[in-house]
Amino acid sequence: DIVFFLDVDPETVFKRKKDLTFAEIKRQSCEFELLISELPYAYKINGNSSLQNVVDNISDIIFDHMKSRFSYFNKLNRELN
Repeated sequence: DIVFFLDVDPETVFKRKKDLTFAEIKRQSCEFELLISELPYAYKINGNSSLQNVVDNISDIIFDHMKSRFSYFNKLNRELN
């Protein structure tokens, strides 16, 4: 599994999401930072960049992950045969 965290500065989140206080947004941001630092399969993506950059970054991570898995299973298969 892969987890993506779209990191957006609290000011931008506050402008977009008026139902949360700025303090709550900052608190949640800190909690997410802590959570993803503990997950080896979590990736922080700069959500302040363009949509195309976000898509490209996520695509690169997924392709690298799949390539790594394929290599692992391919090597395992060769060892078993």
